[in-house]
Amino acid sequence: SVLQVLRGVRLLRVARLVRVFRIFPELSLVLGGMGSACRTVFTVLSLIIILTYGLSILATQLATEKLRKEYFKTVGYSMQTMLRNWVLEDHHYIIKKASESDFWCTLILVVFVVLAALTAMHMLIGVLAHSVLSMAEKEVERSHARKVKLAVAMILSEQHADDAGMVPLAELHGALTQKRAERILSDIDVEASALSDLAFEKFKGENFVLFEEVCVLCMELQGDRPSTVKHMLELKTFMTREIESLKGAL
Repeated sequence: SVLQVLRGVRLLRVARLVRVFRIFPELSLVLGGMGSACRTVFTVLSLIIILTYGLSILATQLATEKLRKEYFKTVGYSMQTMLRNWVLEDHHYIIKKASESDFWCTLILVVFVVLAALTAMHMLIGVLAHSVLSMAEKEVERSHARKVKLAVAMILSEQHADDAGMVPLAELHGALTQKRAERILSDIDVEASALSDLAFEKFKGENFVLFEEVCVLCMELQGDRPSTVKHMLELKTFMTREIESLKGAL
């Protein structure tokens, strides 16, 4: 029992591997991408198995006596031949040997190489790469959101916010006019004057604004953000309202 306890303590050393993921966050991104692509990967592998099984049946039935004894004795043995043809990548040797005596087996092996070894496998690689890139983009978005929240919190640290995170709109405008706010917002690529004007326009008639709403406005105003249909519609509404106010003034 003492030895078992000691072995269990030794196995706890495996937990040290968690430090590796902290040192190299890219590993977490790769594992996260693989985890999110599990369903698609399972679908592609199922397709490969179905192709292997179906073509193995054809090869077993159509192979000549010589090839059947060596490569296609049974359906299971034929599947092993197909998988060896795919995994070990010695399909050139097998196809060349089959082409010397059996046209149909050669055709089946070529079809398997094209569909499973090339198309399906490259599809699988593409799915995994896309999943990892998607995870990386989400991590970048989360990192941007954390920076924006920290910047807004620093700006509003001296303002009087209630327990619900509501900040008086007048105090928000006052805070954005300070040099300190301009310096903090410039670090996240946001102009303080633009944020003040947009907040005034978006929350016109309101006395308070949520902390989260200010963060959303900051993220929308970052310089590297692409324009969307929503932004164009908001610009249209703003321009229409400004034109109407000018007509009324004239």
